[in-house]
Amino acid sequence: FPYTTLFRSHSTSLIFGLSAILILGMFYFLAQLDFPTVYLHRSFEHPLLDQIGTAGNRLGDAVTLICISLAIGIIGYIRKSKKLQMLCFHTLLVHGLVGLFAQILKHSLGRPRPRHMDKGPWEIGPSFESGYDSFPSGHTSASFAVATVLAYYFPKRKFLWFGLATFVGICRVTKGSH
Repeated sequence: FPYTTLFRSHSTSLIFGLSAILILGMFYFLAQLDFPTVYLHRSFEHPLLDQIGTAGNRLGDAVTLICISLAIGIIGYIRKSKKLQMLCFHTLLVHGLVGLFAQILKHSLGRPRPRHMDKGPWEIGPSFESGYDSFPSGHTSASFAVATVLAYYFPKRKFLWFGLATFVGICRVTKGSH
């Protein structure tokens, strides 16, 4: 019995250590793509792309997601549908929790937005300075959280919900915010 406990604790430590190395390696690899991606993005400027990006940004905005949740709740109240009322509650809950977590994480990392990357050297680290809150995207995180709840309640439409959340994420990149 003591041998198995000791073996499990060493295995767990090994798994956590390898996971940390893998995550750090992933961040290093992705950091190598930052500047080429920023330059590629800046080479594609078109009014239609700008309008599409703005639409995606608005869809993933906190006010829009809250309004969607409240509209679902109002419809649920009018129809006396407990399912829609609970959907409203759950979408608001996950939006709030994910939004809080994303804000804490993005200000802990302090990663610059693409428009700030060419202003000189930067380091990843805690920052409350404007423009150094690029990762993770709050719009995208909240959109995927709400999409997950919607997919749970309406599984036949899950591709629509996750498609819209993906659209928000792509638009955040095309607008130069991430």
